[in-house]
Amino acid sequence: MHKYRDLALEIRDFRLVGAIAAEGTLARASLRLHLTPSALSHHLLALEARVGAPICRREGRRMRLTPAGARLAEAGVRVLEALNEAERAVNGAEPAREVVRLSTACHTTYYWLPSVIAAFEAAVPTVDVRLVADGAGQPSAEVLAGQVDVAIVSTRARDRRLHYLPIFRDEMVAVVAPGHPWAGRDRVSAQDFATEHLIHYASARSELTIFKDVLRPAGVQPRRVSPVLLTEAILEMVRSGLGVAVLAHWAAAPYVERGQVRAVRITGRGLRRQWYAAVRAGLERTPSIRHLVDALRAPGIFKTRTAK
Repeated sequence: MHKYRDLALEIRDFRLVGAIAAEGTLARASLRLHLTPSALSHHLLALEARVGAPICRREGRRMRLTPAGARLAEAGVRVLEALNEAERAVNGAEPAREVVRLSTACHTTYYWLPSVIAAFEAAVPTVDVRLVADGAGQPSAEVLAGQVDVAIVSTRARDRRLHYLPIFRDEMVAVVAPGHPWAGRDRVSAQDFATEHLIHYASARSELTIFKDVLRPAGVQPRRVSPVLLTEAILEMVRSGLGVAVLAHWAAAPYVERGQVRAVRITGRGLRRQWYAAVRAGLERTPSIRHLVDALRAPGIFKTRTAK
């Protein structure tokens, strides 16, 4: 008979460390785990006491994993996946189906992503794609923490543990009402935004392409800004003449085609983004992930529309 010493780690410990790795703060990790920050703080202290090593360190408002914490996070990915596999293996008489968890940094992709997933599952019936829709998360960090398997992102982190597979390019355009002075123009510059009311997604400006790549490098600040959560709300505000917006052309295309708004190119070359599928290094050749990435690369008018 094999003898095992009492283990210091529990499943909830791995979930805690994974949540901190993905979210960066106890407050956001508590939302993910549906526990209070106070409860997580006590759990973290108890875990560090049990393992005899610090798990996290504070850097400003964020929490970073120590080397010991990073090893726990990586082990947690394997442990939790093994448990999921065991549950799938004993759950009913049908053969276990593989699950690929997918997240996206841009929720406007939901305009076309469900149809891609449906086509993929019809073509690969042994794999289920599970959308992880967590608006507060950081997709690349979620991949590292083992919360998701594939993340659709437009920026790459400098981390050798991540592998980025190019999937498609799109174009961001200025969206204005038909009566707006820009409506008859073929392009606008960064300086043009200085006198405008810019309606943008309710995200940090450091994460928004128009601020990162156009306005901030040019030293331009719009006259007024309004963060708004929903694409439809942004388009309705623009249509009513309340301001201008910057959206992916395919997101605004239905309004453009109905003549409710106009799409105008930003700068002479256009404001284009490269999108990637982020996966843990070494998993990019996994058949299910490779097939899903191929599906995301498939040509589609929703991804290739550009301003004219």
